[in-house]
Amino acid sequence: MSLAHIRTNRTGQAENYFQLSWTNPADVRYGGVTVLGGVAGSGVYLPYGHVPAPGTSIEISLAAPNTSQNWDFYLVPYDVNNQQDSIVPGVTPTIAVTMGTTGGTFDSSNLLGTASVGSGNNFVAQYVMSGATKIGFLGSDSVSGYVGAWFNQCKIGGSGPANAPFYTDASGNVFLNGTLGGGSVSITGGTFTLTDGGVTTTINSGGFEVTNGSASFQVTSTQVQFTGSNGNVEIAATGVLSVSQTGPLNTTTISGGTMTVDTELTVGNVSVWYGPYSSATAGTASLPASPAGFIGIEVSGTLYKIPYYAA
Repeated sequence: MSLAHIRTNRTGQAENYFQLSWTNPADVRYGGVTVLGGVAGSGVYLPYGHVPAPGTSIEISLAAPNTSQNWDFYLVPYDVNNQQDSIVPGVTPTIAVTMGTTGGTFDSSNLLGTASVGSGNNFVAQYVMSGATKIGFLGSDSVSGYVGAWFNQCKIGGSGPANAPFYTDASGNVFLNGTLGGGSVSITGGTFTLTDGGVTTTINSGGFEVTNGSASFQVTSTQVQFTGSNGNVEIAATGVLSVSQTGPLNTTTISGGTMTVDTELTVGNVSVWYGPYSSATAGTASLPASPAGFIGIEVSGTLYKIPYYAA
């Protein structure tokens, strides 16, 4: 552990200043180092400068903290194409410095190291660490190749983490316990599924479906369908209504209203339709009077006519 000098800057404030030195590797791919520093164990390391090869040192000035603090400075290498490595605890060369009200002489002769240059991106990722475990970063991560931000867990809103209404967990789940105010929500691609109390609602490119046990309601581009344990009702895009039942007696009941069947009604092998017919040419039974007309009924392929009279 080395100590930083304390001096007074132009504004009269105390500041720590020190020089970090290292030995460059004998590797033609080596382009230089980015110096990242922060309080030891905090997991937050900010950039304090870039030193291209063949440079081997950097002078850093920081506002002196009120108490003595131990800092770690990582020498993160980049290659000749400015591709940056990431911090790997225990592997990336580190220089430890004590700063604060305790002054002293800085000697980095025992902190020399070599850098192993690998692949990465142009911008240094700022990592959030929990011990030796990376739980987030902001910038370019050379390991994943992702540029942006990632956090193992993230909480937004509220007065603190305990009541944040929007958050994610380490398993990848997203939680929202609040009200969407104004604007609009757009979900592009994929499938949206909402499950609560045994009821599942699914929305995707194929349509919309709500299920509750054996019952379901489904809307697609070709049909609207209600399905239950004893049958289903289907309305096709062509306007055709189909009703099927597998319950007792295989009966279908429509109550409270009027069912209109256009042209023909078929049940099993029996079809009934309104002709209209004005006469019949077969049969020997005497009719009480001339009927107003006849209704056609077909049973197993044979046509029959039923007379009807005005009320």
